[in-house]
Amino acid sequence: MTGEAPPEILQALRLLTEPGQVFEIRIINPAPVRYGYYNDPEKASKDIEILDAGSPAPGAIYLTINPCHPDLLHKREPNRIHMVRDRTDTTTNDAQIARRRWLYIDLDVEREVQGISSTDAEKKMALEKARELRDFLKEDMGFPDPLEADSGNGAHLLYRIDLPNDEKSSELVSGVLNALNQAFPATKDCPVNVDTTTANPARICKMYGTVARKGINSPERPHRRSHLLSPGSGEVVPVASLKAVADLFRESISQSPKEKKKRKSVDLKTWLDEHRDKLPTFTERSRPAYTYLVIFDDCPWGGDKSHKAFVGQLPSGAIVAKCHDYSCGGAGKGAPNRWHDLREQVEGKKIPKGEIEAKEKKPEVKCRAWGELAGQLFFTVRTRAGQYFFASFKDGALTFSETLTLPYGVVHPQPLPISRDGESIPIVGIPLRENMESSNGIAPEALFITLKDHLTRYIDVKSLDMEMIIHYILLTWFQGKVSTIPYLRLLGDTGKGKSRILDAVADLCFLPIIASGQSTSSGIMRYKELWHGTLRIDEADLKDGDTTHELIKYLNLGFERNRFFIKTDKMDPKQQEIFDPFCAKIIGMRQPFTDNATEGRVLSISPEETTRVDLPVLLPVNYSDEVDRLRGVLARFALEHWHEVKGDKMVDLSDEEIEARIKQLALPLSIVLQLFPDGEERFRIYIRERQMEVIRTRAASWEGQLFNTAVDLALGDADPPEGYSGYTDREGMLQAVTAAMLAKSMGTSPKDVNQAMKGIGFVVEMPHIIIGGQRKTARALKLESEKRWIEASKRYRIEQTEKGLAFSSCPSCLMGKHFGTHGTLGTLQGDTPPTTKNGDDPLSTKLSDMTPVQCVPSVPLDDQSMGGLSPLCVPSVPSVPLDQAEVVEYHGRKGYWRFIDDQWIFEQNRP
Repeated sequence: MTGEAPPEILQALRLLTEPGQVFEIRIINPAPVRYGYYNDPEKASKDIEILDAGSPAPGAIYLTINPCHPDLLHKREPNRIHMVRDRTDTTTNDAQIARRRWLYIDLDVEREVQGISSTDAEKKMALEKARELRDFLKEDMGFPDPLEADSGNGAHLLYRIDLPNDEKSSELVSGVLNALNQAFPATKDCPVNVDTTTANPARICKMYGTVARKGINSPERPHRRSHLLSPGSGEVVPVASLKAVADLFRESISQSPKEKKKRKSVDLKTWLDEHRDKLPTFTERSRPAYTYLVIFDDCPWGGDKSHKAFVGQLPSGAIVAKCHDYSCGGAGKGAPNRWHDLREQVEGKKIPKGEIEAKEKKPEVKCRAWGELAGQLFFTVRTRAGQYFFASFKDGALTFSETLTLPYGVVHPQPLPISRDGESIPIVGIPLRENMESSNGIAPEALFITLKDHLTRYIDVKSLDMEMIIHYILLTWFQGKVSTIPYLRLLGDTGKGKSRILDAVADLCFLPIIASGQSTSSGIMRYKELWHGTLRIDEADLKDGDTTHELIKYLNLGFERNRFFIKTDKMDPKQQEIFDPFCAKIIGMRQPFTDNATEGRVLSISPEETTRVDLPVLLPVNYSDEVDRLRGVLARFALEHWHEVKGDKMVDLSDEEIEARIKQLALPLSIVLQLFPDGEERFRIYIRERQMEVIRTRAASWEGQLFNTAVDLALGDADPPEGYSGYTDREGMLQAVTAAMLAKSMGTSPKDVNQAMKGIGFVVEMPHIIIGGQRKTARALKLESEKRWIEASKRYRIEQTEKGLAFSSCPSCLMGKHFGTHGTLGTLQGDTPPTTKNGDDPLSTKLSDMTPVQCVPSVPLDDQSMGGLSPLCVPSVPSVPLDQAEVVEYHGRKGYWRFIDDQWIFEQNRP
């Protein structure tokens, strides 16, 4: 039956892959799937031969025909086959293809029963149809010779192409396959189809030389070994030739069945007989691809007569007219079809494209997903039977209508896309009319509890995150009220429950559009244009965090209303498409965005691995029914309360010590709290807790740990590491904090510490300190101003979360030499040192509380030995006699100002 594995496995691999290319070998049916990433054809061929000869039979063995992303080689041990571990262990997807290298044409007989082998007669028909199609593409469309193969059950033609893996290429390849399927349709006598599903970049192809195993092996429908028939020329098909095929039948493909019935088909033989006197003489010829074909003695478009011009009718009814002469514009690879030119030239009138009279064209149907009319919200809903309506709330009751009249005309509800099988594709979560009608309305507090109960059954998040999630769900239903909208981001590695949370939350949002980062950005944009709902994007991590990626630009613009994304057609630079990226978005990813602007637009949740044993591993069968019911409740709630929510009535947080970024992101959430009696107070409590949570998270970061360790050391709340006890003064306080000291405390390198502390705002200065009674220079980490201290404290200081954002003074040993010269401390000006204010009672004042010229009454300098106080530099001023220096208290330390090396220095002792 199968015989020995032929050497053509290695030959096929070398023909289908380039040296060093990463490709996937996949074995499917029976489950479980096995796969492996290879860049070594010799090793792959040996593994494939062993698998193919194994007992029991391994199933069908396939190859990704287009090159995979090189990094996939490192997913698991390379150049060997692995078993799929779980649902997260996925094989190659479309976004992981580096470039399109092959146009894959698969011809197989239509069978009522799928998953079985073909008969010998069926296979023969497929091979004959492949030869017919090959000859047509070569002789009339300018294609080179393809790689030809016997798949075991049918025929394959593989043409070398060279296209980027983008949406334009996908449309072009899809157009070619659809066109060929229309040009060479299956008939009763020859029920062979061109498979139009092979257009996706990650398409797998039969591994030639292995056995095709479909169904059981029987004499009528045997398992057969696949074979290479011809290696082809290896020549790349010009893009112009691909376009010529795709454009040839584009209009007929796009027509609906009703339009096709109205189409005024032309019988070529009849037409030629009617207009014979206006045409050059011609001779009938027979060619397998055509039902009728003639060759002109002279070119009807003025070309050289030595180059034969022809016109022929294909089985689909489409007509091809061409010339093989370059001079008339009708020759060369990718030459355009001249049929319309010929008709207009002979009949002397403009021929409508698609041969449909203008009066027979159906008027365009305008659809809309949702909007606002007369102050009321309306949106698309559907019934269980598949009918679509607009839902709205008028005069205290739900209303449903099949159309609405808007200022620009009549609109219909936006329907879901239809699959090839005629079924609706649930790419958008649309409310069900029946569930809305059965809902009696719900109060805001009760809705909050209902949503929380539902989500708690399926996801595990912190209570603060749960509150934000519910607020965000409600906001999506009222997103038409705001002009800025943040994105909800789930950030975490595999196994943290990120995708489950993403699904559970998105399912309850307004018109959730299901997408992934692996989808093309143009595809995401176009579906968003149709629905303007809530965009759900899972696996949004981009290669190398590319900040120039279209999706990043799209996300950055979509935060604010009326920031449009304009995209130029690469094939026609004069044509532009305009997209509106503004909408609510829920994003799942493993790593933060490398683009700071994008990071600044997200409300982020980082789930932790759950310990709850009650959470279902798989969603129960009734989950969809629960979601549909809740979606109906939310839909009715939004319609009833739409007029109560004012987009400009956000909670005023000007009196709250909250970071500006957190305010900007969270404020849109506050509009839904207008519906709650205690909404403002609830939001204030929430936003304070969110601020505290953000600081705690930052404090736990690498930079936060370094900053807090430095401050704790400076304040004496932590002991210096071993070897640095001599850095303290007589009171046990540090004179300086160095990178080496922090590196010793944190178990890292001084270089890494310096780099991180520089990012926080620290600089390195070289003050003199006393170590073992000797004056030495230290490479101290310093802050240049009080502004830097406050900024760092706000972001990282743990104590701020406990004190309600009450900022303490900066430890003196962390103050840079210019600390008191700018920031909130002001600048000491003039050409004299600080002077004292006369008075009878001694007065002790901290410099941070003083005006630039304010000091304290004179105090005797005797016995004021403080020892080891770090110096603080002030602006350079002229020297004054030493006895003019006055004792002051600065940050709890007594000392005096002294002028040294052209600058004022705060010290504790007279020399």
